[in-house]
Amino acid sequence: MKGKKTDKKDEVVDISTLPKINVVTSSILLNFKNQERRSKLLENLYKSTNSAIKLICRENIIDFAKEKGIFVETQTKKEPNEEEFAKALSSLILDKSIPVMREKKASMEKNEEQKKLKEELINLINNPPPIDPKKPPNPKDKKKEIQNPDDIKILSNEDFENNADLMLLFYNFPLTTNEYKALENEKQNLNLFLLINEAV
Repeated sequence: MKGKKTDKKDEVVDISTLPKINVVTSSILLNFKNQERRSKLLENLYKSTNSAIKLICRENIIDFAKEKGIFVETQTKKEPNEEEFAKALSSLILDKSIPVMREKKASMEKNEEQKKLKEELINLINNPPPIDPKKPPNPKDKKKEIQNPDDIKILSNEDFENNADLMLLFYNFPLTTNEYKALENEKQNLNLFLLINEAV
């Protein structure tokens, strides 16, 4: 994929310039007859999720499909079909991934800067500049304290490659075997599937 248009008309994101991220996708279904209990649990799910975990309801996918023109609601068709759902979700995942890709790129660039700084400090400590004994000290010069290289924390490539960068939790999707198969056809495989039954 060469690029993706964003909300800004003049801005095009070149995916090839951004690092790959690890996206973990899960689905949760609530088998509750008691609507109040279901709503309370869903509310707690919203509160418990942090910036790294995005809770996406079935309705959110439908709204996104409408916004992107993937699905057009009619009097006889209130929801996308399986293929439209899968296409919308695939596009939504990419939409959520791009900001995370940008953040990861910035973190990797910052890490490289810190790595170079650490190498320079170690070299400066091991090879201090020579002092000319004939040159009188300048009282205006302030003694600069060299930063301890050990205070600079450097992340390894494994740290960037192995951590989960984005976690998406889908609520009430997929609901049917056909919806699940359509996701597989879009090469969107769920890492975890949770079914919570109401306690008797």
